[in-house]
Amino acid sequence: MTALTNSERPRRAKPASVTVWTLFFLSIAVYAATRLIAIEDFPIYFFCDEAVHSVDFRDLVAHHFRGLDAPNEWLPAYFRNGRMLNLSLSVYLQGIASYIGGQSVSTVRATSTLASLSGAIALALLLRNIFRAREWWSVIAFLTVMAGLFLHSRTGFECTLMFSSYCWFLYFYLRYREGNLRSIFAAMLFGAATFYSYSPGQGLMLVTGLFAAAFDFRYHWANRRWSGAGLCFALLLFAPYVRFRILHPQMLNEHLAEIHSYWVQPLPLATKLMAFSREYLKGLNPRYWFAVPSVEGLRHIVPFNGFIPWPLAPFAFGGLFICLLQWRHAAHRMMIVALLASAFSGGLASGGITRNLAFLVSAAVFIALAFDWLMGQIHTIVARELVRLSSFGLLSAAGFFLLFDALTFGPIQVPAYDLYGLQYGSQAVFRDLIPRYLKSNPEANIFMSHTWSNSPEVFPKFFGWNDRRRAYFLSLEDIELGSFLPRDRDFVLLTAYEYQMLPNSKCIERFDVVERVPYPDGKTGFYFGHLHLRPDFVARMRAGSWDRLNPKFVRLLADRIPTAVFINQLASGDLNDLFSPAPHAPLRGGKGAHVQIEIYFEEPIALRQIEIDHQKGLVYDQLVRVLDGAVVRKDQSGRIDGTLARTVIPLGDEKVDHLQVELHPDQTEAAGLERIRVVPAGP
Repeated sequence: MTALTNSERPRRAKPASVTVWTLFFLSIAVYAATRLIAIEDFPIYFFCDEAVHSVDFRDLVAHHFRGLDAPNEWLPAYFRNGRMLNLSLSVYLQGIASYIGGQSVSTVRATSTLASLSGAIALALLLRNIFRAREWWSVIAFLTVMAGLFLHSRTGFECTLMFSSYCWFLYFYLRYREGNLRSIFAAMLFGAATFYSYSPGQGLMLVTGLFAAAFDFRYHWANRRWSGAGLCFALLLFAPYVRFRILHPQMLNEHLAEIHSYWVQPLPLATKLMAFSREYLKGLNPRYWFAVPSVEGLRHIVPFNGFIPWPLAPFAFGGLFICLLQWRHAAHRMMIVALLASAFSGGLASGGITRNLAFLVSAAVFIALAFDWLMGQIHTIVARELVRLSSFGLLSAAGFFLLFDALTFGPIQVPAYDLYGLQYGSQAVFRDLIPRYLKSNPEANIFMSHTWSNSPEVFPKFFGWNDRRRAYFLSLEDIELGSFLPRDRDFVLLTAYEYQMLPNSKCIERFDVVERVPYPDGKTGFYFGHLHLRPDFVARMRAGSWDRLNPKFVRLLADRIPTAVFINQLASGDLNDLFSPAPHAPLRGGKGAHVQIEIYFEEPIALRQIEIDHQKGLVYDQLVRVLDGAVVRKDQSGRIDGTLARTVIPLGDEKVDHLQVELHPDQTEAAGLERIRVVPAGP
């Protein structure tokens, strides 16, 4: 083992007093209390990005720990969130927590809170065992009052997992750097956790790793047996990402395109570098972190608060100055590296608090180091104890005042609850409203507006009532186009904006309100009731005499099997006739256009075959077999014989709950379908 030089060896502190240990545990209690109290009430939204983790994990368990995306690898490294495969460690953590504590908003957010608290404890241990600071407890108290961490540690966003994993990585890496060589393995483990916890963690660890390798190269080489073993362990932990990139090579570019990164846009390199510099410096700009109010989107701010309280700015600069003076000491140098690395991922796209949350790691350490230095200037024990207790009391009061601010003014300060605002309503609609009416009205379908939330299809799964055969997402525009024709007994959920548009609609006779869902400011946010269409409009839509192709949906008995059927476009014909043996006019899509038919069964069923009666000249593109949301098999090689009027597709007695059939005419004519028959397995 290589001995540390005098410039690298920090001063040895006296053993911590009883007061310090007491303040440490009290700070933990205050931090936890300010996060866990009324955790479902603030933030007032429950976002799809919070719900999706445990939903993805339960899908994974249901499919024998294989991913839902082809090639359905075992224990996938990444999971789907909307159009991207960018969720990883958070799915496993939140998923396991959902089995322990139940799948609820409280469980999701409490898991995130405890993860962030563990990161705060890691920083306290870092200050105690590495920096030998006497006031190591204070870093938890300072983190308590940072509104940027306060809000996100009360959500299920994966950025808090990145924050806590990075804290533990720094702690164990610096333990290794201070001579505890076995800590290199824990450092690599938490470095990998940072990498997999949140996509910006990849850039964070890339920059941190490069700087650590360069600045500490002599130390690594002197201890190459241990550093080499740590590197091999890191490569092993990196293997799941390599597998992911091989199996899904397109996802990196698609991810960058999805977040509107300028790196995938056709711009000159100089322009891209300028954009990176601008966004990178924004992530380090003190005004961004200390300004009141915060210059950030509505979902990521606490009213009347900056991300870090502005009175702490002098401490932050003081701690940075201390680290610059102690540059030759590995721990101080590493905190500057952490500061510089924190803004890298935000620089690759439009920076924001979630991508740059790791900034709070170095900021909290800087503030605590400056506070520790200031306390060191107090030489009398009584005065030092008095300042300690007063500081703890002041920070605790500030933490609870921050909680009061959030719970009191958070719901009403910025009354923007729609898609481009806070997206309020997931709990009130999907947890409290829809399940009641599904249970009390078994013959009614429920049609829900989707115009106010990102990925609303996640919430039915999360709240445990995912009824794909009776509950459907649509908008008022979909109804006016004839895509869906609710019956008088069906229920329709409209946003306040859509409700206000009803008098202007030429196809709606009236809307009988059954229940109103209020926004936090008391105004009505959603209207739930029975929508009555004009009879002439319904007749015209059913006759197919409109000038646009429209999707159609029906519920029916297909060969005595309860079924829901969806067709992506229908130019003529009645979808109700598709499974009827009685003579009827064929169903036709657009000329030369693909037709996709989706068949949902109420319960999983083993099928022997599917028979399609059709007009000649039809091409069978593919048949997709689905069970519990996962693709069981996808047949893409079949072609309908253009000389026959019936095609039989064997299913091999395979159990499914959802079939997708894709067809298209072999010329420019419209596809003509006469009947589909599903044949169950059995004698």
